[in-house]
Parts: sequence; structure tokens; C-alpha cells
Amino acid sequence: MKKKKTKLMGHLPKMPKCEIYLNVARLNDGNYELKIIDKNRLLKKTKFRKQ
Repeated sequence: MKKKKTKLMGHLPKMPKCEIYLNVARLNDGNYELKIIDKNRLLKKTKFRKQ
């Protein structure tokens, strides 16, 4: 017996945009520093305070 070869096809949904969410509501009160790093190189550094 010979096996039949079946072709499977499908479509993937579009990937979402590159986004990162930071839920500040879950953080404790205080001062914070956010550092964005790529390959051990600092891209952006910002400070914020949650009251």
C-alpha cells in the first residue's frame, strides 16, 4: 500500500505591534528608575514617582 501525501495549509494572524506594557497600578508607592537596554548598551533611562 502506498501512503497518500496530504498537504496542510494554514494562515497565521498578523503579529501585534511591538509593545511593552508596564502596569504602574501594581507597583508600590515610591521612586522608580526605568532603564531600556539593548546588547548591554543603555538606550533610554527615565525616573518616575508613584504616589
